[in-house]
Amino acid sequence: MLHRFYIFALMILLIVASVECQALQASNSDSALFHLTKALDLMIQEHEEEAIGEFHNALTLDSKCAEAHAKLAELYMNKGTLMGRIKSERHIRQALKLDRRNADYRVTYGMLKLKQGFNHGAQAEFKKAIELDPLCAEAYFLLGKISEGEVWHYRDMIDGPIRFENFAQEDERRSIGYFEKTLEIDPNHRDALFHLGLAYCERGSYDEMAELYQKILRDNPKDKDARLFLGLAYYRQRRETEAWDAFEEAKRLMPGEERVVFESKQLLLSPDEEKRYATASVAEKNSLEDRFWLERDPIYLTDYNERTLEHYSRVAYANLRYGLPGRGIPGWQTDQGKVYIRYGPPKGRVRTRPSIEPGAKDPVQTSIEIWSYEKFDHYFEDMMLTGQYQFKWGERPGSDGLYQYTALIKEVPQTFEYDYGGERFTMPCFLANFRGDGGRTTVDVCYALPAQYLDYTVESDASRISTEVGTFFFDRTWKSVVKEIADQELVTDRIDPTKEYDVVAQRTVQLKPGKYHFALEVRDRGSENIGLLRDTVNVRDYGFESLQISDILFASAIAPVANQRVCSRHDFRITPNPRKRYTTSQPVYIYYEIYNLRQDEFGQTHYEIEYTVGPEGEDRGGLAKLIGDIGRLFGAQRRKGLISATSENKGMTSTECNFLRIDIRDVPPETTVLTLTVRDLNGDDEAVRKDRFVIRE
Repeated sequence: MLHRFYIFALMILLIVASVECQALQASNSDSALFHLTKALDLMIQEHEEEAIGEFHNALTLDSKCAEAHAKLAELYMNKGTLMGRIKSERHIRQALKLDRRNADYRVTYGMLKLKQGFNHGAQAEFKKAIELDPLCAEAYFLLGKISEGEVWHYRDMIDGPIRFENFAQEDERRSIGYFEKTLEIDPNHRDALFHLGLAYCERGSYDEMAELYQKILRDNPKDKDARLFLGLAYYRQRRETEAWDAFEEAKRLMPGEERVVFESKQLLLSPDEEKRYATASVAEKNSLEDRFWLERDPIYLTDYNERTLEHYSRVAYANLRYGLPGRGIPGWQTDQGKVYIRYGPPKGRVRTRPSIEPGAKDPVQTSIEIWSYEKFDHYFEDMMLTGQYQFKWGERPGSDGLYQYTALIKEVPQTFEYDYGGERFTMPCFLANFRGDGGRTTVDVCYALPAQYLDYTVESDASRISTEVGTFFFDRTWKSVVKEIADQELVTDRIDPTKEYDVVAQRTVQLKPGKYHFALEVRDRGSENIGLLRDTVNVRDYGFESLQISDILFASAIAPVANQRVCSRHDFRITPNPRKRYTTSQPVYIYYEIYNLRQDEFGQTHYEIEYTVGPEGEDRGGLAKLIGDIGRLFGAQRRKGLISATSENKGMTSTECNFLRIDIRDVPPETTVLTLTVRDLNGDDEAVRKDRFVIRE
């Protein structure tokens, strides 16, 4: 009986112990859940170290908590260290051992293999995740990224005569398919949207690229990155106005520091320019910024600055293509991004295949990428075989990519070639200054459009040309003073396409005297060809004190308007000759004005005009005389190759408007100087004006 009693008591004790053990396990499980929940909250708040501690607390209480193992694997993997990857693998393997059919754990394991450089192993894990969960968007996205990496790896790669373009095309098709599948499952997968946009951009599918980012903006109009890359898509489509608007809106949405970088010209400066810029005041920096972009704007006819637009597009592409989001490095800070922003897309690009050659002096041959431009090359190297290229390292300056880049930007800080849409041509042009109103100077801008660049219509005995013309003047600090843009219909004699012919036109502006930056732009509406002229000009000051002569306006023909008293140049029909070029059988016409002639007590002026025509350096004292016609008689003589004339004149106003017709039959073909001298016979003043013109056979 006693024996049975002991057995019964032992059974009771065992039952009690089992119940207590189960209660303890339940208590531990509840505590593990508490620590797990706390750790997940800390992960969301980006307190990684504290989260790691709480996940370990959860595992101390419940070693079979698969979720804690999986999250620890993520956190250790993100440390980016060798020890971190070792710990990450230990935890993700344990998580999969506890829950082998969890697709998310397979994705984490695949990501770890990517970090370890095992792409094929990563692909296998992502495909297993899709088998477990056909709607696992992240697995499709990461498969797309692997294929995208293969595109970059094989595109432009060479190995002797072998090229790998077919591999790149197949990987491109595959990556786009994966990204599109990701978005089919999760239309708001942000990373997939941007990687798909980049794939479209690289393939040249700019319509699809624009449509993609428009979709993002319909859902989130304040997405600055989508707005930025939409601007890039529009720019590649040559929708410049829409691109400009998109970039401006993206800038408005950017944080201040990001916007400063995006707009800054410092990414394009030479080292010396950067030093000067760094020491400038805020006001000086603002002035330098405006001047920098205005000087480089290839065309002022548009409402935007094409050079600035190109810069924006380069920064956008550099960030999209060369950025390293996992390391928090924007594209403009990478070596390839810097080169792209300064010099744009290379004319050619090749990449060597990495290899291992046992026994060689350098057994490991890294991949070298070469960007070729018109007059220089840039060399990059993937030293760690990760697909991330940096300036090639070299033992000597001549073989070091960074040294070559640093030397180049001193001489060629940046390049830009603008596509005008049509052919660019040179316009012969001269500016003639005359006294204006209210202390201003009237400037006649006379220019010629070569007929071979124009798309004209023929109407019986005339030809008609439709143009858009812009006249621009900026002051010394590049502040806009004159911006006149207008449509101009030109009608001229019937153009013979077999002969050289100029269509002559003229614009007139009033300016304060001083030095200006000047631009003239004329676009032919029919052909889209464009004539451009940039120059620095000095606008004369015609005061009221000393005797002065206006500029000399060279013309092909001048005649007074019939039945009208001549008192200004508007009373003449003047056909300017912008080339200042004549044949020996063609008379030279000039128009000029005289200011501040003295009047005697009867209000009469008395002055002498002398002009000479001859080669530069010729002493006019030995020149002969001839007769020139301005409605007065000039006493004259002639000597072969040289002509001169004088006349004595009287008038009733202090300002005189005159023109000359000069016979140049005896002047040899060459560059010739016209010297015009006016002497005021009521005083001792003398004024001289010289100008050159060309005589041909």
